[in-house]
Parts: sequence; C-alpha cells; structure tokens
Amino acid sequence: MGLRAQAAADAKAILNDAVGGAGWNLSLFDPASPTVAVPFVGFVNDISLTIDPDTNEYVSGRRVTVALSLIDVEAAGLSGMPDAVADTTGRPWVVEFDDATWKVARSMPDRTVDILLLELEAYA
Repeated sequence: MGLRAQAAADAKAILNDAVGGAGWNLSLFDPASPTVAVPFVGFVNDISLTIDPDTNEYVSGRRVTVALSLIDVEAAGLSGMPDAVADTTGRPWVVEFDDATWKVARSMPDRTVDILLLELEAYA
C-alpha cells in the first residue's frame, strides 16, 4: 500500500470513529431522493465566533463544516454535490444531525487523502 492509500485509510478510520473518537453520526440527503437518509459518521467543526486576524477582535459569524470519508461517500453512490462553489439551483443537499438540519453550501473534495469537506449553512 502506497503512502496516499495509507493516508486515505487512516483518514477513513479517524472520521468513522464515533465511539472513541470525535466522529458524529449524521445523515446525508441527496436532492434526487430527499426522503432517503444515507447514514455517515463524520468530523464536525462548528465555530460560532471567529477572530479577525488584523485586529484580533471577535467578529460575528458562524462556520460549520463536516468532513466525511470520500471513500464512503462514493461507496454510497452519491455524486453531484456542489463542487467548491455555492449551488443555488434546485433542491439542496442536506445534512441532518439528531438536533439540527443544515444545507450543503459547498463541497470540497480532497483526493489526496480522500476526504470530502462540506461547508454547511442554516436550513429551515
């Protein structure tokens, strides 16, 4: 196994560890079949206050991201997420946690280590 394949396998193991690690259980909904939940475990960042690097002051805003194993996403047969730019057309991809539902604003695949980073927005 090469270095990149080993890194992808390690990332998959870390992202899927909901028991001893920082993984969160979530469901991903494809707009083509919005009633079918595809379960995943992923690493979640939810930053509600950010610091302005120029002034070192807190600024308002919230940034929520989810990192998933790209291997798992492709194995589930999911494709067509908004890629690196916001998708404003049609029904959105949706990520659902036990207590919150978010719209996928952008997806940023990293093929080097097979991680898919989803940037989320509030969804009503």
